[in-house]
Amino acid sequence: MNAIRYAVLLMLLVVASCVKAPDGTIQDTQRDREIKFAVWLPDSAEPAPLIVLSHGSGGHYGNFDWLTGVLVEHGYAVAAVNHPFNTTGDDTPEGMARAWDRPPDLSLLISELLSNPEWASAIDSTRIGATGFSSGGYTVLALAGAVYDIDRMHAYCESAERGPECGLSVALPAADPDASALLKDPRIKAVFSMAPGWGAATKPDSLEAIDIPVRIVGVEDDEILMPATHAVYFNELIPDSELVMLPMGGHFIFLSCSPMTRVADWFIDQFDLCGIGIDIDRDAVQKEIAASAVQFFDHHLRDAE
Repeated sequence: MNAIRYAVLLMLLVVASCVKAPDGTIQDTQRDREIKFAVWLPDSAEPAPLIVLSHGSGGHYGNFDWLTGVLVEHGYAVAAVNHPFNTTGDDTPEGMARAWDRPPDLSLLISELLSNPEWASAIDSTRIGATGFSSGGYTVLALAGAVYDIDRMHAYCESAERGPECGLSVALPAADPDASALLKDPRIKAVFSMAPGWGAATKPDSLEAIDIPVRIVGVEDDEILMPATHAVYFNELIPDSELVMLPMGGHFIFLSCSPMTRVADWFIDQFDLCGIGIDIDRDAVQKEIAASAVQFFDHHLRDAE
């Protein structure tokens, strides 16, 4: 068994023992997907604004305790999925490549919460925002109107300008008529996107048509997703979007440095998930990002009250 397989096994053990258990499962029979989700509710008698969260490729909603906790403390309900075929313990090359499979997972989550009496009474359905990291950062932009283009992705990864992310996917996506579908969800009123990916695969005119508030947080020294191709590119094309560039921290500054990520760091040489090689106060940076998210959502989901 190779090192990566060991890492996955150990991560699964830690996830099972330390991470919040799913609160429910959505059976998506149309797409043959079983979508596990978790919900965090604030201590409030009034319906709360809802923030839905999308993890990065191969990740888990438990990677973002530093953000979900702060949002809940500030009165937000938070809900997140583990994306089938692209999450810890259930990650396939096809699942990694098929970015367009992820946004409907969050739309189904919103529908599930708003139709289920267990959750609906605690949520203000008129105030819904979305946040995500890396592939999840693209996922929430797709819910705002970004559209994937397989041909653009193939051309990028075959060009001299190809970025490190092209080497991480075992297989580029095959042709699929659903890939360039508009997956915009009008229930989402604001998007906070962290180190978003798939910039090279996104149709420019779809970004220019986005009409809700968007804040993008990137990292100058992102070793996986070059800012010029992703975070900066999105910001340049999305009307009135905001760009916050962190000076350093690397791509994985957005992950909780939990026992899960520490174990993975021991076995996966090409990634520095906990930023061991970066001289930075990780907790302080994450507090700064969380504060930015709260300020952004407060302004766009609450200030109009």
